[in-house]
Amino acid sequence: MLQGIYLEIDNNPTGLIPGEKYYLFPNGSNYYYASRFPSEGSHMGIFQARRFRVIEEEEWPPEPALVIPELDKGKVYKARLIWRQEGYKNVKLQEYFIRRSKTHCHFYNDPEFKKYRGCFPLHWFENFRETSDHRKCDSIHEKVESEPPKIEKFEQLTLFSF
Repeated sequence: MLQGIYLEIDNNPTGLIPGEKYYLFPNGSNYYYASRFPSEGSHMGIFQARRFRVIEEEEWPPEPALVIPELDKGKVYKARLIWRQEGYKNVKLQEYFIRRSKTHCHFYNDPEFKKYRGCFPLHWFENFRETSDHRKCDSIHEKVESEPPKIEKFEQLTLFSF
């Protein structure tokens, strides 16, 4: 199985979208079965090989060494995400605001902690810099712990009455 990007060579309608990535299954040396899924049985048709630019599969880099930095749990840091598992490709390798847990950290896009991104191990980050926003972190913890949970009364919906 290969992957390739469909190239619009002429205005001949094929049902494939130019620039879109497809799974390719060779049929001889000049043709591919093209599919949106990694299954040959779900192909959308057979197409000329010249209509695709084959993409070489990228090798995922190895995980960084397990070195957990010494960070104060009550402070906010800004750090750069340098690695993530292959399943988290949608998380960009950039700087985030983090709050330390034991061996992991919760990371956010903004210093107000409104745009939560996830919880990753600390050794996936580097260049830790303490920010002046650690008071905000403490006040958020106090608010969460001091507010009692709101319990609303719900009424059961009856679909059939006998």
